[in-house]
Amino acid sequence: MSGETDIEQARRAIQLGDRPSAARICGDILRKQADHIEALQLLCGIAEPGEADTAIGYLKRALALDGDAHTVHFLLGDMYATAGDVAAAERAFQVVIDAQPGVAAPWVRLGDAMRRTGHSDEAISAYREAVSIETDSADAWARLGLVFLERGQAGDAMMALRRALKQRANDSETRQALAIALQRLGRGGEAIGVLQEAVRLDPRSASNYERLGDLLLDEGRLVDAGAAYQQAVSGNPELASAHYGAARAEESSGNLEAAAAGYRHALELQPDSTDYWLSLLLTRQRLCDWDGVEQMQAQLATGPSAFIVPPLAAVSLGLPAVQQRQIATRFAESLRVEQARPPASVFSMRPIRIGYLSSGLSDDAVGRAAAALIERHDRNQFRVAVFNCGPADKGEVQRRIRRAADEVVDIRFHSPAAAVREIRARGVQVLVDLGGYGRDARPEILAPRVAPLQIGLFGYRGTLGADFEDYLVVDDYLVPEEAAPLYTERLLRMPRGLFVADVPQPAVVAREACDLPDDAFVFCCFDDARKISRQIFDIWMQLLDVMPGSVLWLEERSRDSSARLCDAARQRGIDPQRLRFSAVTDLQSTLGRYAHAHLCLDTYPCSAGTTALHALIAGCPLLTCSGDSYVTRTAGSVLRQLGLDALITSDLGDYLGLAKALSADMPRLAAVRAQLEERLDDAPFTDLQGFTESLERAFDNMLRHGAEGKDA
Repeated sequence: MSGETDIEQARRAIQLGDRPSAARICGDILRKQADHIEALQLLCGIAEPGEADTAIGYLKRALALDGDAHTVHFLLGDMYATAGDVAAAERAFQVVIDAQPGVAAPWVRLGDAMRRTGHSDEAISAYREAVSIETDSADAWARLGLVFLERGQAGDAMMALRRALKQRANDSETRQALAIALQRLGRGGEAIGVLQEAVRLDPRSASNYERLGDLLLDEGRLVDAGAAYQQAVSGNPELASAHYGAARAEESSGNLEAAAAGYRHALELQPDSTDYWLSLLLTRQRLCDWDGVEQMQAQLATGPSAFIVPPLAAVSLGLPAVQQRQIATRFAESLRVEQARPPASVFSMRPIRIGYLSSGLSDDAVGRAAAALIERHDRNQFRVAVFNCGPADKGEVQRRIRRAADEVVDIRFHSPAAAVREIRARGVQVLVDLGGYGRDARPEILAPRVAPLQIGLFGYRGTLGADFEDYLVVDDYLVPEEAAPLYTERLLRMPRGLFVADVPQPAVVAREACDLPDDAFVFCCFDDARKISRQIFDIWMQLLDVMPGSVLWLEERSRDSSARLCDAARQRGIDPQRLRFSAVTDLQSTLGRYAHAHLCLDTYPCSAGTTALHALIAGCPLLTCSGDSYVTRTAGSVLRQLGLDALITSDLGDYLGLAKALSADMPRLAAVRAQLEERLDDAPFTDLQGFTESLERAFDNMLRHGAEGKDA
């Protein structure tokens, strides 16, 4: 079989995704003809880091035949960079650079190799050499701009990318990158204009429309974003990411049926995408599409072994704690990198430098709790930096955090390496992770150990299954002693409970504004519909069945999910009119609504946290059923803080029985409400200063142990 025939077979194998066969064929060719350039190029193009040494061996054999072969030196530099040997890579490229002293291309190739392997400083130096030789090199300016983007240097990126576009105005990739740089600089209008010009110059480019959709979605222009994504799909119906973007726009608009269909289509086009899979699962949960949810849950046990399940799925489904640990541990393995070990001197620095890693400074429970802590830190003993890797939010919580913190650093668009540099540059000793594996979180920033101590708090209700998070802050109810082995983190137990309340006074809400029947017994649940499982809805419908005239009061976050819940009630013999929906409103009004409810019903298996806290603070008794994992025990933890263990059950049969008993005995329920109101006066979750000081003492003790060479 001739060499050309073999090389065609190698190309076909690569097209089919059969990398091992392609590598074997290229190896056979090179054993016969050591300087076969195309075989060398194909082999190097598919080599993974662990295979770089094999490719290097073939390249050295080729150089023995022709030491001046520039292409081989380029490939050798690429492979040394892939193997992590930066010095050897630079030497290989230097051979060509010395042979072509007035040519920019070798410097560009060196920069590409350095950038691809994460050595951004070296990449920038190489690209700058290239533009010093050839000031109009569009390739060099464009690549320099991309490196700056990856490092979070949007201003430098903008200038470099504009230089590139002067030479190559029709380059879509460069225009897209410039739009991203402008967006990060807060110049969203200009960014949209850049992409609209890209669409005008190349109306057939699906990627231009897709990037325009991404930007419009981020700017909150949902209708325009959806239209841009549809243009992208029209141009390339197989573009999974465009279908995904269109689904995100539908979800943000509350059109959950359309969003689920879009996510499903994207997943069909790209079945190995964990992002698409997770988005479909969470949307089906919000939609109360229980058949779809249960079908996907079954895939966790029967799916392909190569599929790494996002741990957020396990937590959102409220899976047993053992299964949550298994899924989290496997996911953490996919993030594993070499960890930096800080010198002992870092533990001794004072004042203590705390960093908060947030997946969004939003006006939500985690944002409000974080703001309350940051405002109360002892500024004589602590310095506080906040690193935001989620969407920008210009609300009151962000303003509070910016006023209280020493510094707020936006790392949303930073590459992991650039984010790590930002955090390390500030000497952070204790990094408080508020995101875990949640949406918009960046666990890959934690993986290389960016701070001596890394601690999970509030935002993620489960174990990370990883060795890069040292502690998880819990309380004795959330994680009993017997459950501790199911958590890879050491457990920092807050003596008075984990949850803290930073909420305003309830507004006065008239009953007439709530669309509730006169004299009806009102069950309520104002939590997200995604937590309403088939199991718990069955229980709720049984309650309505045995309590004639009672209603279930819910918060409507999507008409699609409300319609499904009404259909589910009808199927269970309950008039859908007995489900009463109120629109989402501000927190003060939500708290005020509880005055018109008799009993708040917790969800299961995914329990309420913030919603439970809100109901109880507003004086409404709450009934819960606790399971065996953190996420199934949160409402129970809040009740335990108040000493209201009588409202905690451990199976759904008891939950139903207690709900029936309380709703049928108004004097008993009134006594529970009075007990709740009495205990709210000195509830542990209202002691924000005490909670902050407990955390500070724990951080100080951990660092002192680290300074003494003990386990922190």
